[in-house]
Amino acid sequence: MSLGKYRATKGKIMRKTLLISTAIAMLAAPGCANAAIVMKSLDITGSDFSLRFGNGSVAPADPFSVVFSVTFDNSSDVNRTTNGLNIISSTLPYSAEYAYNSSRDVLTLATDVTDDGSCLGSANSFCIFVNNFSTAPNASFFNQVTGGNGGPGIWVANRISTSAVPEPATWAFMIFGFGAIGGAMRRQRKTTLKVNYT
Repeated sequence: MSLGKYRATKGKIMRKTLLISTAIAMLAAPGCANAAIVMKSLDITGSDFSLRFGNGSVAPADPFSVVFSVTFDNSSDVNRTTNGLNIISSTLPYSAEYAYNSSRDVLTLATDVTDDGSCLGSANSFCIFVNNFSTAPNASFFNQVTGGNGGPGIWVANRISTSAVPEPATWAFMIFGFGAIGGAMRRQRKTTLKVNYT
């Protein structure tokens, strides 16, 4: 191999090494922690409800599922509101509102929410607390209150599952990314190995 080819190859290796080092450094650096507009779409399902208090004559919907999206500014507390809330689907036709506590990063989604994020627990209602809402949402509490002749019954879910619903823009970026990777792989030069037996 001639010296010129060696230098050209070494330069390519150095450039790739610098690019990889820069990419790793950017991924390892902490991101900006400023408050921003939060847009989340979640699918939360509560199941295996058990009666914790009151009259159990009316059973809860089991499983109870709600799919919703919400948009708000997480820089401060959000008192009970429906602004930015979109209930996409729900097992029961209950109305819903939400409140957000910025210091604890907890979103409360319920039929009856107080300004501080508590649930009132009136008959025919539900209440969900979602922890770490801005970063990694996880529902920690899910209950239903049923109404009956002997008064309300408070039912608490023993199993709760939380899953994010991808936004359409996320799907578009993902499909574009797979296409770009496939195109780059297709355009790579095929290296041929020449063997000389002399």
